Amino acid sequence: MRALLYLFGRTASLVYFMFHRQVPVWVKALPWAALIYLVWPRDLIFDLPFIPGVVDDLLVAFLLLRAFFWLARRAVRPQRPPPPDGAVPADFRVIDPPDESGGGRGAAP
Repeated sequence: MRALLYLFGRTASLVYFMFHRQVPVWVKALPWAALIYLVWPRDLIFDLPFIPGVVDDLLVAFLLLRAFFWLARRAVRPQRPPPPDGAVPADFRVIDPPDESGGGRGAAP
């Protein structure tokens, strides 16, 4: 049951990324290349020795699909909005965290 839910989620993600406008066309070609490689009669290792031939097909298709999901997620990742005029984008971190009394460096003892 868990495997079916995983496959359903992956299929839904595949369909979502295939129709997303920010995913480049060459990335959208990777699942098609995986499908074509699975059904194409010419392989790196021919299917005559059954196990190595099938493992070869599945491994190449798996790697193409992993590359597709990785590249599609990177393309869809939300970008930071541009800063307003005159503002400098920056990250911050707390250098002197407050102590247990709730104060920082200038807190009364």
